[in-house]
This record gives sequence, structure tokens and C-alpha cells, in this order.
Amino acid sequence: MRTARRMAVRTVAVFCDADRHAMHVAMADEAYHIGPAPSQESYLRGEKILQVARAAGAQAVHPGYGFLSENVEFAEMCGQEGVIFVGPPASAIRDMGIKRRHLCGMRIVMQTEAFESQLESARREAMKSFGDDVMMVEKYVQRPRHVQLQVDHHNNYVYLFEPDCSVQRRHQKIIEEAPAPGLTWEVRRCLGEAAVGAGRAVGYVGVGTVEFILDESHNFYFMEMNTRLQVEPPVSEMITNTHLVQWQLKVATGVRLPLLQDDIKLSGHSFEARIYAEDPEGGFLPGAGPLQHLSTPEPDAHIRIETGSSGPGVESAT
Repeated sequence: MRTARRMAVRTVAVFCDADRHAMHVAMADEAYHIGPAPSQESYLRGEKILQVARAAGAQAVHPGYGFLSENVEFAEMCGQEGVIFVGPPASAIRDMGIKRRHLCGMRIVMQTEAFESQLESARREAMKSFGDDVMMVEKYVQRPRHVQLQVDHHNNYVYLFEPDCSVQRRHQKIIEEAPAPGLTWEVRRCLGEAAVGAGRAVGYVGVGTVEFILDESHNFYFMEMNTRLQVEPPVSEMITNTHLVQWQLKVATGVRLPLLQDDIKLSGHSFEARIYAEDPEGGFLPGAGPLQHLSTPEPDAHIRIETGSSGPGVESAT
């Protein structure tokens, strides 16, 4: 919404009961209530969101990076209603979502003789849990590093280098560092070209996040593509002097990307930290609740603070 305001674009917020006083509601030019707190009755109801779009006369819907951001059906609904979906075509979301749909009961096999039994075990578990026993066989990478590249496709195909997000807890990214340390420029170039190639293969348009696993020798393997803006765009923006949300909004109107790959210069180094809470009495599982106090440095040319408040607490800060 801050980006849209700078571009003189009016914004419309939707909110559930619990988010009536949230920051995005206060920032928007207009705000509409769409239901009770459970997301299945509010933010996941695409028809409600499109009803708001019609009522407000909205030309486009920006899906953010959660809920319906990678939902094929919602992207198609937007097209049917004549509303721009600020994201890739539904066909690209569908093609890149095939792998994710089959990530369920996983098995690690270290001996050839154990392969058949583990495969059948995984199939039985998948069929019982998901009604689908399709399996994918992939190389198991020991002591891996997890890197991702933000890519943008609209006439120009570009990548914004590679944050390393290997520091994780419970499979949630805690620290992102960009560019990934210790990589040669040749590996960096190959990662970028592979990411761009993945997007080109499915006719991708807009911003997307391609994720790879690196082994200790810097061989890399495709993990998945999130067909949306990454959750932590500042870590890429700070080292490339770009603004991805602005690019998204421009690309959605058919404007050509302003830069070619050779125009994107890597400058400096950035770290991003996700602040979150755990419940020590509950086995240190992720916890929820108000944040009573938060102290941050003053933002400047080298420090960027992102917060999202909900009532008296602060939900996130990076």
C-alpha cells in the first residue's frame, strides 16, 4: 500500500473480524469487512474478495504472499471477472504447483535394497492421507544450503541474485543473507540462468521465487518455485537497488520491465531477520500473542524496518 500510494494508486483493504484495527485497514483508502476470523470464512473466500472488487470499482487484485497468492482457481476467477490478478497466469501457477502438491510422505533411502520397501511405504501413507500415491524420486543432499532467487518476467527476463536462507528452525526461515556467501560468479550466474529458464519454460509473467538446494561442492538442484513475491523481498531489493512491488504493479498493466539483466548491479550485502515467538512450556512450538515491547534502530539508507501491527501488539518486524 505504501508503494501504491507513491504511485498515486488508490488501495482497497479487506479484513476479517480479528483484523478490524490492523495496519493494512488503516492504510487503505477504503476497507471492507469480509467475514469472521477463520480464514476459510474470509481471506480464502475468493468470491467475497471479488465482490469487494466490484463494489469498489477495483481494476486489480494484489494477492500478497499468502492465502490466495498461488491459487489457480482464484487467478482464473479474476480473469473471468475482468479484474487484473497481480501475478502470473493461472497456467504458470498450475504448472509450478505440480511438485508442491506431491510433497507429503517423504522417505530417505541410503541403501539400494531398501528402496522398494520405502517406496511402497510412502505410497501407502500418501494414499491414506491424500488419496494420491504419485511419487517423485529426488537426490538426497546431505548438509545442504537453501538459496532462492527472485525473478521477474515481462519481455525482459531477469534475476536478482540469491539470498541464502539456510538458517531455519522448524523449516521456517529465520535469517536471510544476500548474496549467498562463498559462491563464485560462475555458480551465481548458473543459478540465475536456471531460475530464469524455469520461469520461461512455463510462460511466467511477473515476480516469482525459485528455490534451490546446494550441496557442499556448490552443485545445485531445483527445489520449487513460489509463484509470487517472496516473503522477504527487502533482502533482494537492498543489494540490487530495485523495488519489486513497484515492478509488480507496472508489469500487471503491461509495462515492460525497466531493466535488462546487465543493468542490475550487485551492491553490498544484506541480512534480514525474522522475529518470532516460541512457547517454552509447549515444547518450544511457535507461539502467538501480543508483543509488549520492541526496540529497533532508526531506519536509514542501510537499515530497513518492516512491521505489521494488529491492535496493541506487533506481529512481525524485519
